[in-house]
Amino acid sequence: MNEKNWWFARGTQPVGPVTKDDLIAMIRRRDLLGSSLVWTPEMADWLPVSETDLASFIPPEPPPVEAPTVPPSAYPYPGMQRPVTGADALTEKKKINNVFAFILAISPVILFVVSLFLLPEDISDPKYLYFMFLTSLCTIVLWLLDLRMVRAAGYETRGWSFWGILLLPVYFYMRAKSTDKNLVFFTINVIIFTIFLFLNIMIAGFFVG
Repeated sequence: MNEKNWWFARGTQPVGPVTKDDLIAMIRRRDLLGSSLVWTPEMADWLPVSETDLASFIPPEPPPVEAPTVPPSAYPYPGMQRPVTGADALTEKKKINNVFAFILAISPVILFVVSLFLLPEDISDPKYLYFMFLTSLCTIVLWLLDLRMVRAAGYETRGWSFWGILLLPVYFYMRAKSTDKNLVFFTINVIIFTIFLFLNIMIAGFFVG
């Protein structure tokens, strides 16, 4: 095998002479393929490597890799979510953290209970003004925190967020329409708002009467 009596072709140019061991090394490195032409004086003409006794040194080719075909109905797999592609990738939304929305929705009840213990009966008392200021500040803080949660989930809040400092039922209605269509906080706040409005009317009528 150490006799230099082999040639191989590079395009239309013969290269050699080289030994058979050289050719075997080139085949194993894939410098020569099964279709590469080789020649030795024992051959009548140039032949592909695959048609000579060098064919046994050709490395096996791995089978082609095919992507598995997964029907849409097969999603989701355990621990695997359906891939988001195209326009969906630009509009993908997360679940909103509604903890501040819940506190904001029931805030009138919380403030009413607190007022029973802290709110002075005399509205001319400076503590009354302080209490009203703090309750308004707490409502605004909760509103801003809830807006932050909505934006963090990927939703746009422009055009309706200002209702949080004007009228909470309208805010919760617009919030639901613009996000997850969940009207539970709107319903809770409307019920509480209606009850308190009714109680105020009854109390005012009692004192007038």
